[in-house]
Amino acid sequence: MTDANRRLLSDSEAGDILGMIPRRVARLAREGKIPSVVLPDEEVRFDEADLWLWVEEHKRPVVAGGGQGE
Repeated sequence: MTDANRRLLSDSEAGDILGMIPRRVARLAREGKIPSVVLPDEEVRFDEADLWLWVEEHKRPVVAGGGQGE
């Protein structure tokens, strides 16, 4: 995606990407736990590329023997 095509996402759109309800996304942003952009009118938006980087940084490795039914 080029910079010209990038747009900032709402908490609802960010929630769709992260599999979270918008209220949780907004709370995590307020707490500084997920990357966000604060606009001049104090509205919070999300850069999709930043969200995907955050997901990659917070992945946990698979632990051998960690599955169910063993």
